Amino acid sequence: EQLSTLFEPQPPAYHNDNPSQSKQNIYAHILRPSSWLVWSILATIFCCQPLAIVGIIYASKVDIFWSVGKYEEALKAASNARKWTLLSILISVIGFLVFFIISIIQYDFFELFMMNHFM
Repeated sequence: EQLSTLFEPQPPAYHNDNPSQSKQNIYAHILRPSSWLVWSILATIFCCQPLAIVGIIYASKVDIFWSVGKYEEALKAASNARKWTLLSILISVIGFLVFFIISIIQYDFFELFMMNHFM
């Protein structure tokens, strides 16, 4: 009797009929992603506001999605928040550099003009 039970097919140790639950179990051990909310707010104050506001919108969704178990959506929202925040900062830095270069060129032309006409 014991020998016959050894050769009988056994059910799998874990069978899950809900594939979305198995995806959730994959993300259960991953730490909550950074929401980039603080950086988005700072970028809104100091940098390009329209792009940083998009970053705030995505950043506010990260914790909500994570707390209800929508881990993939939370990771996508965190990625989008990061992308829009960094894009805002990058555009602001480029704009500042262009403004700075134009100011230097303009000052040099002004100085040259003053020297040629009034000296």
